[in-house]
Amino acid sequence: MCKISILHIITTIDIGGAEKQLQLLSAQQSSLGRNVTVMPLKGRVELYDDFTNSQVAIDLSLFQLNPISQLRLVRRFIRMNQPSIIHAHLPRSELLVWAAFSIPFLRCQGRFVVSRHNAEAFVPKVPSLISSWVSRLVLKKTHAVIAISEAVREFLFRHQEVSKKQEVQVVYYGADLKQKRPPIKHKRDSENLTLKTVCLARFVEQKNHRLLIDAAESIKSEVSFKIDLFGEGPLKNEIATEILKRNLNPIFSIHSKVNFSFDKLAEYDILILPSRYEGFGLVLLEAMLAGIGIIASNTSAIPEVLGKECQGLFEPDSCQDLASKILRFSTNSELIDLKQYSSARLSRFNIIETERLIYSIYSS
Repeated sequence: MCKISILHIITTIDIGGAEKQLQLLSAQQSSLGRNVTVMPLKGRVELYDDFTNSQVAIDLSLFQLNPISQLRLVRRFIRMNQPSIIHAHLPRSELLVWAAFSIPFLRCQGRFVVSRHNAEAFVPKVPSLISSWVSRLVLKKTHAVIAISEAVREFLFRHQEVSKKQEVQVVYYGADLKQKRPPIKHKRDSENLTLKTVCLARFVEQKNHRLLIDAAESIKSEVSFKIDLFGEGPLKNEIATEILKRNLNPIFSIHSKVNFSFDKLAEYDILILPSRYEGFGLVLLEAMLAGIGIIASNTSAIPEVLGKECQGLFEPDSCQDLASKILRFSTNSELIDLKQYSSARLSRFNIIETERLIYSIYSS
């Protein structure tokens, strides 16, 4: 294989699914001798140390600048360093690279590759026709388009965010299967012990925290359980108020996402993900890696990741079905089966295979 240089441009390197997956991907690329640079555009660079500890270069020359300055500087970087691949992640980054490849006097060399991480409109809060037009305009300049799941790929074509003639290749997220699993810190060996569950999700409508609140309220007298919510987002205070209003604070605890680490997952029995849709759901792989059970809505990419036969899937937006799953897996025998299924499923998602497939796209 010839050695190639890769420039990843991403909107932020804050804690999030797309950002954490890029950290794993770029670390794997670097370990194979690729020359890898990551350029974030804004944010709090929460994953900076994770990238640099993996021997991945972080270039902050575009960071927090206005779009015109970013366009001028990214063009200068490409001209001076001549990366073989310019790989854009998330809409703002795609628009920046599209401009660098489109404006005549800024036209640059290299292959423009895009990864689509979300099953949602490219331009939010505008009419769908505008979003689809902008999306197709950007993708017209690309050499390759990658979707992180069949659900994302299907969304792109259904909402006309990609031309019918354009090829979109699916490459699933991968986990570092060599990563040492955290020691199990909570072993529920008695039916009388409290079931410990966790929900790791931004406080936005997509993640559907209210459904989890409704389900918990409906079974609070039937089983002893706790639900820890970790995340940030515009609905955080509203969700906290709703929990207090319903007197569910003995069950729910809300925490900042910065207080959560991968090792902490081992403190729980089950991850609950009640999302209305997911492009992939990297947290599902993290739960598998931690060896805990998973209860999640049977929608978009989630059954792709968990498998349609997963017993932890519940009908989307069904409070009754979610509540019944929590009750079912509060029994030890069912919980053990759910954890074993989760661990066995993980082998399908290896970051080594993810990198290999993406490298083949780069090289084709």
